[in-house]
Amino acid sequence: MAEKILGLIIIIILTIFVLNNVIFKNGNKLSQKESQEAYQLIENETDPDLKSLMEAASSLVGYTKYEWGGKSPAGGLPESLDCSGYTDWVYKTGADFTGLSAGGTAHQFFVGDAVNENELRIGDLGFWKNPDEVDNTPSNANHVGIYIGKLENGKQVFIHCSSKEGVNISEFPFKYFRRVYK
Repeated sequence: MAEKILGLIIIIILTIFVLNNVIFKNGNKLSQKESQEAYQLIENETDPDLKSLMEAASSLVGYTKYEWGGKSPAGGLPESLDCSGYTDWVYKTGADFTGLSAGGTAHQFFVGDAVNENELRIGDLGFWKNPDEVDNTPSNANHVGIYIGKLENGKQVFIHCSSKEGVNISEFPFKYFRRVYK
């Protein structure tokens, strides 16, 4: 019995370590100039629906913290969300689109159409892993964010909710992309 409890404690400690230090890295932080350029991409969006979506997305930067399993209804300013809760909130609030609400990151991966990295446009979702690669262990968790655009220096930037920074804008190594809106 004591061995099982000790084993469980070790698993919990390793899970916390992995989640905080490996899985949900913030991505590469942007310089002040790069951050201003990312916000300018949002400001320059000419499609009113996509602009509304991205204004909702950017409204939580620096405010909303990360909470595993965090979800929220549309509107308001949620104090904490997880990555899929954040993308769900953004689409419900900024686009009145509830197609991401039925589940977490694995569900969101299968909403909309796959797009290649060179086809990305503002509002597309980026995923770290294909859910078929995820075995639900802490070291194999997934992550989702919303594409903002490509900076002048070539960096692809996303807005997402990370475990260390909450909602932030950064360069993140997403590998899979979906167009869920328009």
